[in-house]
Amino acid sequence: MGDQPCGSISLLDEYIGGIFVSPDRQGIGIGRNLVAHALRLKGELELEVDTDNQQAMV
Repeated sequence: MGDQPCGSISLLDEYIGGIFVSPDRQGIGIGRNLVAHALRLKGELELEVDTDNQQAMV
C-alpha cells in the first residue's frame, strides 16, 4: 500500500478495455475514481460489463 499502485484502467480510444482494482482495496471508490478520471480525459466512454460478475454491476 502507501505508494504502491492499487488500480489501473485501460482505454482504447473511448472504450474501457479493462479496469483492475487490487482485491484488498476494492469497495472504497478507486474504480469509480478511475472511471471519473477517464471521463474527464475523454468526455464520453463505452463499456461492456460481464453480467456474471456481480461485483462489476455495483
